[in-house]
Amino acid sequence: MPRISLLCWAVLVTGCAASLEEIRALPAEGRSDELRPLLNHEHGWVREEAARLLGSSGTQAAASDLESLVADRGERPLVRAAAARALGLLRAPTSLPVLVGVASVPGTPPEVKLALIDALCAFAPKPEALQAIAPLERDEDLLVSVAAAERVQWQCAR
Repeated sequence: MPRISLLCWAVLVTGCAASLEEIRALPAEGRSDELRPLLNHEHGWVREEAARLLGSSGTQAAASDLESLVADRGERPLVRAAAARALGLLRAPTSLPVLVGVASVPGTPPEVKLALIDALCAFAPKPEALQAIAPLERDEDLLVSVAAAERVQWQCAR
């Protein structure tokens, strides 16, 4: 099912068309003040889209909000994954220790681990980024372990 169809379905089911319109109306660049409150929206898909847009905006002012979101173990995995990828795009200096910390937490969902690998690679060649990915080579989830092994082998160059 195409992404737009999923969003339309979500609007019909949840009745939150205003939030979808808010997200669509906001250009990502320079609009973090308007997007950041959407990270606390009641619907996970709105939080996920807001995180994606904040990552593509390049505005590092949103990094602390995204760091909180990725570290929140009670948050939905796809929202946490979107926040991790956004932090990789922003590359804020404060984000690397947060990403390293979340990568080492037992029980982190595979979706989040895969996003963490991508985000940590954005900080390569910093040794702490690669050191945080290395233990994921032994992860119980096959996709996570293969992704981590490939990234470590190529030192995130691919």
